Amino acid sequence: MKRVFIYLIAVITIVACAQSEIDIVHQEVSSDISLSVGFESNNTRIQLDRAGKSIWNVNDRVSVFCGSEENQEWKFQGTTGDRVGTISPINMVQTTSVDGDIVVVYPYEVNTEHNAQNNTINTTVAPKQQYAEESYGSNGNILVAQGTNDNLSLKNVYGWLKISLTGDTQTVKSISLTGNNGEQLAGDVIINAEDATIAFCPTADPIKTLRLDSEAGVVLTAEPTSFYIGIVPQTFDSGITIEIENSLGERMVKSTSNRIVISRRHIQPMKAFKFEPDTTTSDTIVGTWHLAEWRGIKPSFDVYMSITDNYEVTLWQRIESRQWEIFYSNAYYDNGTISGVYTDGTAWRATYSVMVDGDAMTWTDTEDVTDVSLYIRSELPKEIPLAITRSVTTERFL
Repeated sequence: MKRVFIYLIAVITIVACAQSEIDIVHQEVSSDISLSVGFESNNTRIQLDRAGKSIWNVNDRVSVFCGSEENQEWKFQGTTGDRVGTISPINMVQTTSVDGDIVVVYPYEVNTEHNAQNNTINTTVAPKQQYAEESYGSNGNILVAQGTNDNLSLKNVYGWLKISLTGDTQTVKSISLTGNNGEQLAGDVIINAEDATIAFCPTADPIKTLRLDSEAGVVLTAEPTSFYIGIVPQTFDSGITIEIENSLGERMVKSTSNRIVISRRHIQPMKAFKFEPDTTTSDTIVGTWHLAEWRGIKPSFDVYMSITDNYEVTLWQRIESRQWEIFYSNAYYDNGTISGVYTDGTAWRATYSVMVDGDAMTWTDTEDVTDVSLYIRSELPKEIPLAITRSVTTERFL
């Protein structure tokens, strides 16, 4: 058994900084095994420090494919804030040489795969990211390296959107991002191990929202606070929409129609703006609504919903039958979040965050950001009954 160490160094600055040569640390760990790993450029990042330089976090994990397609878990051995350090295998790896190509993927995911024949990596872009002060958070990037034992350079896969907010002691809990053309933002991906280009795997149910969370909340001041969201490189031809939520559940929605290009390893900044939550949206959910999209596509079933000013909800649905079913609920709505209980005592299956924009209303499951329902203000069809005689199915949409 031999314990193999990979030494990695990242000497980087923010995008505006000038390029410099790659620093590579070479360490021979035995008479017949040695590995050298560096970063492709000053724009390569795992996490930033306050000076805009890359740092590691304690216990960072990477996937290593060495001489086989086995996904080996390796662990960073330094401390948070280190710019130079070592990684080593979690479990002892039986190998006497590291000849041939080696592939390294950050962060470690148990389901990450490497196809040696195509030199591609299969992994997943998560729909949720974690806030880090003046940086993208731990695991807020994917990096890959492919090469021989003396030629390994980690490359960024993501680009980033930098959102700068000011505010009067507002505490930001989350920022959600969607593309105005319904662009896919998360899900299973294929990455070219050599050049770090990435593409989403085909799916009938694409994830179209990214959310940046802060469990503790981020208190805004008169000086801009930066929030970074890692994005698979792509172009938003019709712009983006971001929704910011504070600790009280109040929200602000900001959209841009300008074309936005997210490029690999680059940060795209937005002009700083003040977070001013809309506290007048509680009455706007009142009315009759028709389900237009569910999980990003037009549903194969039909749902209408009526909400009174007392938050009494009537749900009409045709899901498993051609016959309309009607369910009545009492809902609790506060600061942009709604939950409810049917009149038979059954609770709704989820609590939803609500965003209203004119005649469009979006409900997002607070526990599953992929469960997004888009409703449009509408009149009830004439054929819908106003009272229920029986329930055809026990499956309820809410």
